[in-house]
Amino acid sequence: MNSGTENTTARANASRANGMKSNGPVSNEGKTTAAMNGLKHGLASTSVLLPSETIIDYQTNIDAWATTLHPSSPGEVEMVARIADCNFRLRRLQRLEDAHLAASLEAKVKSTGTFKVLNIAQNASLGMTAMISTIADIRTPCTSEYLANLLTPIAAVIEMVIAADLPVAVTVPIEQVHDELKAQAEAELVPPEIFTKLFHIGGTVVEALDVKVAEMEVMLAAERERIADDLLLGDDKELMKFERHRARINKALDSELARMKVVRELSQGASGSSVGPILVELKVIGQRASPC
Repeated sequence: MNSGTENTTARANASRANGMKSNGPVSNEGKTTAAMNGLKHGLASTSVLLPSETIIDYQTNIDAWATTLHPSSPGEVEMVARIADCNFRLRRLQRLEDAHLAASLEAKVKSTGTFKVLNIAQNASLGMTAMISTIADIRTPCTSEYLANLLTPIAAVIEMVIAADLPVAVTVPIEQVHDELKAQAEAELVPPEIFTKLFHIGGTVVEALDVKVAEMEVMLAAERERIADDLLLGDDKELMKFERHRARINKALDSELARMKVVRELSQGASGSSVGPILVELKVIGQRASPC
């Protein structure tokens, strides 16, 4: 056997010997830290996380509770991990409930007549603004072909303006000038004055639409508050389901906290005469506990 092989074998034997001598942490603090690290990574790897959650989030939550409760033994480490797990699930439940409420609120708000009128008025304002911007530079007579390309979008915008439920004094003038434009469809050349007239009337319509939008936004804000109150005080089955889950998790959390309190009373040197009742209490707490 050459010297290189002998050196490799010697090193391997030395490593095995050193490994047999190592029994891990020997102090209580070291054992507790090792237990916390092992349990933290084990729970994180076996917990079902939502796409919006990460293992780092889960482990950070456990670390925060460990810092708060200072587990002093492997047994307390397990209890702290279960407490942290319950807290993690409660926070998740709150996020899901908030998302459900927001989605339900928006769906109900969008089904109101106020929202529909507001949406129409906003789109009409955008369309009318784009229209008057398009015709603003027409200073010379244009062909009927050019007018034909404008008539369809102008008609669509005016239809939205009428649907926005504006005063007749605002809608009639824009309808009249639209009729004048349609009457020019067969003309060889369309005079620019008609576009100038449409431009000025269109500006007035935009102002009226902006006022309408502001009114509708105020009305919608009031309706949103009313709908939110109805959702919170109503009989939404999903919200009831969230409440049942919250009650179950809180029950498990309370049980774990009570269990830790009893265990710490034991570890702090309870007298022999009181150990029996405390152990009975711990057993009862364990029977009441339910998994998160």
